[in-house]
Amino acid sequence: MRRHLQRLCPGAYNSKTVVKLGLVGNICRIVGWLASPIGGNLQPPPFAPSPCGRGHSNGRGTERLPSAKVVPITQPVFQYAWSNSMNNKILWTLAAAGFGLTIASHSAQAAGDPEAGQAKFHTCVGCHGIPGYTNSFPNFHVPSIGGQHVEYLASVLKSYASGARSHSSMNAQSGSMSNQDVQDLAAYISSYKGSPAGVAVKGDAIAAKKNAKLKTCTACHGNDGNSSDHANPRLTGQYEDYLAKALKDYKSGARKNPIMQGVTQDLTDQDISEMAAYFASQKKGLTPVGN
Repeated sequence: MRRHLQRLCPGAYNSKTVVKLGLVGNICRIVGWLASPIGGNLQPPPFAPSPCGRGHSNGRGTERLPSAKVVPITQPVFQYAWSNSMNNKILWTLAAAGFGLTIASHSAQAAGDPEAGQAKFHTCVGCHGIPGYTNSFPNFHVPSIGGQHVEYLASVLKSYASGARSHSSMNAQSGSMSNQDVQDLAAYISSYKGSPAGVAVKGDAIAAKKNAKLKTCTACHGNDGNSSDHANPRLTGQYEDYLAKALKDYKSGARKNPIMQGVTQDLTDQDISEMAAYFASQKKGLTPVGN
């Protein structure tokens, strides 16, 4: 049994091992925790937060856990558990239950229904479904969201619901949404394939290509605004004035995000104009969502 657990959970035996996050990582932590009170000399690695940053929200990343304290097995800890049939049954029953709960949790998080989301989108279409629609005050285009990353959409709706992100209409709309509503809407919006709004770009997109600060943006959002990390929004084809407004709000602190607030502090008004024009001019981007 010990050899079997070593193959299944290498991270539970060596604090320097890179522990894979996701289902196997959760099993390792569950088994390690369950084994500890039985044998007495195995201290499991700490539970890593989920999501814990870039690349980990989908369980595919790796995280080194230097704080894991594991005492080398010098006594037949698992032999003791194996020889004790009752403890063995409890150990594996609870481990299996933990595995089942982990799968259920991951399934629930990925359970957005695009068809249900389409039906729920009727309260959103009045603003996000009209090409070129603008706010009355302050005057800028309501963002195109069709084709946006599903993870980013869900996080934005939850931020509006909690009040972490402020906009009177969005706060009111999202405040009554259940988690299932959020997942359904995000699934529908992200899968929507429409036509660009066709609003002309006014800024100097060509000058942006020569601006050294553009690299800071493309590092996270992609060379053409199609970010590979789905926690970061797609910017391709987004309205120019909306992008400029967002950058100015990050710089002033009106919009909260530690990374973006740091990035925007060195941007001049000309930089902001060029960055907004560059991403707005990219093809095959975000679109309004017709219903």
